Amino acid sequence: MRRRYLILSLGLPLIALAIAVVCVIKTQETRPDVDRQVHYSWDLRTGHDISRVSWPKSVTDDIWFIDGPASFELQLPGEHPANYVAIKSQIRREQGQLTSISMGFPSESLDAAFERAGLLIKEWHIPNSDKLRIWYEKRRKDHGDGVGPNSCHLATEGTLPGIGLDVRPDYSEHDTWYVSILIGFPKKPDSAEYKSTRTLTAPPASSKAKAPSQAPTAP
Repeated sequence: MRRRYLILSLGLPLIALAIAVVCVIKTQETRPDVDRQVHYSWDLRTGHDISRVSWPKSVTDDIWFIDGPASFELQLPGEHPANYVAIKSQIRREQGQLTSISMGFPSESLDAAFERAGLLIKEWHIPNSDKLRIWYEKRRKDHGDGVGPNSCHLATEGTLPGIGLDVRPDYSEHDTWYVSILIGFPKKPDSAEYKSTRTLTAPPASSKAKAPSQAPTAP
């Protein structure tokens, strides 16, 4: 009897502790995104060494992962701004220089992802927009279960910075998709890539990106 009482006296506190931990984790998971959103404002118009983004000392690898909502306010060569709110982001470096900034947008329906990608294509003058439309029409018919690539990739050609655009399925939930944009830089500021590329200029006000809550225009 005493042994059973001892087991119960030890077990009940542990069960209570486990329930408390689960409740804390659940509370953190359901906390509104706006409470956890961080903001980054970086001026990369005249260079992209890592000091311009205050690379964290705790990140010793060449990839800096930013999980959770983050807003970016970037000034790029050619006075082209890039203002986005991303869910997951990756910042890469090599030999003290930024090589890319990748920002992933929230998962959404195929139609919404297509519209978001269309707006980004117009903003950055990304060529071959027909590729996106053809891909979209196929995926709309088969919901991502048909023949052909499930993802679509587009990129600028010979520009500084280089812009890459991806639309991919979110496998955690059926028939949802997410868009990501990658801003790429030459590995060395004095490389021949700078001399042979065309600097992207700021687009007219009418073609700049709208707020995420507004419906963008398809290409």
